Amino acid sequence: MEKVVFIDRSTLAGSLIKIFARNIQMLSEDQISVTVLTPERLASYRFSQEKIVLVDPLLSLTDPMIHQTIPPRIKRLSFPAKHYSGMNTEGILELIQQA
Repeated sequence: MEKVVFIDRSTLAGSLIKIFARNIQMLSEDQISVTVLTPERLASYRFSQEKIVLVDPLLSLTDPMIHQTIPPRIKRLSFPAKHYSGMNTEGILELIQQA
């Protein structure tokens, strides 16, 4: 099983990134495990086998908290605006599979 982390600036249960996380798990038939974290919880999260971290497009990949907390071996990407605004779960799933 592949592990992926989504960083979501929203604490709302129905945020778009949380919807993407649920849909990715369903589309991948639970072959991809998605953990959704807020930036505040990122510092206490223990990375282990994660393959990629996708960051909310409203957050910067160069933010010190994101840059310093995520181990260098893990690929960091921002959610592509076209997939985010178009709610393109399949596009995000392809991005994860290509990483």
